[in-house]
Amino acid sequence: MGTDSVAGGQTTGEDATADEGNARSDTIMLIRVDGRTDRTHVVSIPRDSWVDVPGHGMNKINAAYAFGGPTLLVQTIEQLTNIRVDHFAIVDFFGFRAVTDAVGGVTVTVPFETNHHGHVFRAGPQKMNGDEALAYVRQRTNLPRGDFDRVQLQQSYLAGLLTTVRSDVSVLDFGTARDLISAIKGAVTLDSALTNARKLKFAWQLRGLQAKSITFLTVPYTGTGMEGEQSVVYLDDELAARMWTGLRSGSIDEVGSDDFNEFRYKAN
Repeated sequence: MGTDSVAGGQTTGEDATADEGNARSDTIMLIRVDGRTDRTHVVSIPRDSWVDVPGHGMNKINAAYAFGGPTLLVQTIEQLTNIRVDHFAIVDFFGFRAVTDAVGGVTVTVPFETNHHGHVFRAGPQKMNGDEALAYVRQRTNLPRGDFDRVQLQQSYLAGLLTTVRSDVSVLDFGTARDLISAIKGAVTLDSALTNARKLKFAWQLRGLQAKSITFLTVPYTGTGMEGEQSVVYLDDELAARMWTGLRSGSIDEVGSDDFNEFRYKAN
């Protein structure tokens, strides 16, 4: 979860100095790591997705975080997908910059040229520091497809971050892994079940992770519309259900994968 908090200081991680208030979750990604293979699947859920929020009726999915924090957002996602969420991580703008800078910057394969807040992002590999990366993933109104293009940029950043962690911040070295985990703890809020031992085990599990083993998807949608004064995204219930079933069973790469091509981003 990435929050849109505009507080005067960091609101996530152990280094937090401010209260996030009624922040919404502008970035929502559901990540499945297959413990039997090297496959990892990342599904982005557009922030304006029109869903049933437990106890609040139909609303944008990012409102769930404002109504009830990570607990309600997790409940909303579990209800939507029928998938148990084992762990969660929350990062705000300050924490995002901190993590990016902690790994010495992230090399992102930019899918198409854009510019935002004085930064020019040309198509192809580009190394970004925290400020540049934040400007990159926050783009929306200047993009042809708005939030749908922003999801693609966010996925390209995550692919770059994971590749950077694997190649430049070697998790094969437990000392280095501990340093990275320390930086993440300071910047990112994690659920209490993610103990230091589990974090190290997880880092070790991902030691062979490569961009080509990660599948990035967006939950299928039929289009956008208006609910009152709100611009919303309508999900394709039938196709989304097939995606969730594939994720639960670990068969998403085989079952109906061609149907998801429109909603797939290939990390380079």
